[in-house]
Amino acid sequence: DVYDPIEGFNRGAFMFNGVLDRFFIGPLAKGYAAVMPTPIRKGINNAARNIGEPVIFVNQVLQLDPKDAHDSLARFMMNSTFGLAGFIDIAEKEGLVQDNEDFGQTLATYKVPPGPYIVLPFLGPSNARDVVGRLGDGAINPVRIASFPGDKPTQIGRRISNGLDARIRAEEFLGTVGDSADPYVKLRGVYTQNQLSNIHEDADAFSSDSEGDGFDDGFADFE
Repeated sequence: DVYDPIEGFNRGAFMFNGVLDRFFIGPLAKGYAAVMPTPIRKGINNAARNIGEPVIFVNQVLQLDPKDAHDSLARFMMNSTFGLAGFIDIAEKEGLVQDNEDFGQTLATYKVPPGPYIVLPFLGPSNARDVVGRLGDGAINPVRIASFPGDKPTQIGRRISNGLDARIRAEEFLGTVGDSADPYVKLRGVYTQNQLSNIHEDADAFSSDSEGDGFDDGFADFE
């Protein structure tokens, strides 16, 4: 069961996002895929993921997950140097696969409840906890913190390319949602199950690290 007290608003936002995708984002993503060679598109996506690695690292530290935090730091250093600022994912070829973590998942490991389900116009499904998580991740995102000549166009370009690439990869999934009897309920269920799966993995790591290896001793003041 999903706590959805504002279903009327959410369905309206869901329909708005659907129309936006059908007539604008979907065709734009297909055009982007058609004109942009796959290796270059993948390289741009790799570089964008590399920029977000410090955010993942901070969340893994907050989750008391030393192994993954070490791997994320190693990934960032390796890809930022030998991987041409992340354009080539050298670390993944060496067995260091990115482990996506966000502040919403961090809050969940500290037993913060998800709150009501929310569909955000333009952004899609979420919940109250993950909305707060988005704000937290944005506050520590190095791209938003840094200031340099041309940083605004760079940030806008990064977001657009990230969004279009994500839309390309979601094509098959969105087709299955559209074919269901109630696409709104289908997407709500898939989103919630995916979040629960990620949180369950984080909770297991949090419990294991807290019990055994003494990593949490260094966080006595923090706690």
